[in-house]
Amino acid sequence: MTKTRKLIVLVLLGVLVVGAGSFAAYALVLGFTEDLYFKRWSVAHVLFTPSFIENLPKPQIVGDVVYYHSCGDGPKPPAEGLSFETTASKDQILAQFDYYLTRSGYSKDIGSSDFLDYQYSKGTTKFYFSVRPRDAGKNVVVAQECYF
Repeated sequence: MTKTRKLIVLVLLGVLVVGAGSFAAYALVLGFTEDLYFKRWSVAHVLFTPSFIENLPKPQIVGDVVYYHSCGDGPKPPAEGLSFETTASKDQILAQFDYYLTRSGYSKDIGSSDFLDYQYSKGTTKFYFSVRPRDAGKNVVVAQECYF
């Protein structure tokens, strides 16, 4: 192997190592960010959105879904979630979420919720969500899974 070729291989290897290290550092910083909001197919989405959150029903969405990740801090538990606008009725959303959550092993908690309007539990994991009216016949859905 010639000197020039060795130098090129060494430079490419160095760039690869620096790039991988930079990505790992970036992922670590994202992972320990207290509250992180992001959109689909961002680095944070790929790293932190579990399939359970990704597969939540999103009937008749309008615009982009905004995802949420929190590493937790003090009394606030680690959590993953999302929010979106929809033209679906509140009853449609409640029925689809109830079906998805119970099929996923969650059970609806009786009484008022600790956090958002509706609360489901599975072991030490809680799932909270709310459906709030927005202008022009739209609703805003906010959902979050917390790990205690």
